[in-house]
Amino acid sequence: MTTAANPQALDDTADTNARGLPEPNGAVPTAKDLKLQLRSGRLSLDFIATLGEWEGRRIERIVDSAQWLCWLGKARVVCPPAATEGDLREMQELREHAYRVIRAKVEETTPPLDSLAVINRFALTPPPPPQIDDDGRTLKRALMQRPDEVLSVIARDLIDLLSGPLQNRIRKCEEESCEFYFADNSRPGRRRWCTSCGAAAASARYRNRRNRELAKQQRDAARASS
Repeated sequence: MTTAANPQALDDTADTNARGLPEPNGAVPTAKDLKLQLRSGRLSLDFIATLGEWEGRRIERIVDSAQWLCWLGKARVVCPPAATEGDLREMQELREHAYRVIRAKVEETTPPLDSLAVINRFALTPPPPPQIDDDGRTLKRALMQRPDEVLSVIARDLIDLLSGPLQNRIRKCEEESCEFYFADNSRPGRRRWCTSCGAAAASARYRNRRNRELAKQQRDAARASS
């Protein structure tokens, strides 16, 4: 049985992919452009981010079936044993329509009906049925899923997000260089950044505050000694 690649390989293969896939304008995407990350807090939103710069260069980060299986492993989705070119085309179709719906949601416009229909179609496939383990009390984790079951899991997560309590908390990260959408599940509901950019902003605030405190201590010490 073929299993998903090691998630660590996502970073290891980025340089090879960057060298091998020139963009339409002749530029070659960098390893940073191709890096796959999980920063949204929701499976379906991280799935959308497997294509970069939607309104610009449209950088494909899932360049082959191996990277698709690798991303699924990193996202903790039970993988199919293999993925064909047809499976990748199905993945790209769902991702395209998921992006259109999320963009419309964030921009507070009406989501395209054809995109909603595509998402609903992918969600029609039932997930694997629950199975009890031999101890009679533990849920048995499936060893693999079919490719259509994988896309159904993603489509169902998106439907749950769009119809659930976080439907009005779907936002685009405010960091200018970031393209991630995220669902704000904080109690105040005032998050402005994805998890990665939020952590970076908090670190920057801490450094600035610490630098101000050190500067004040140095001024106080200078006054005391004069």
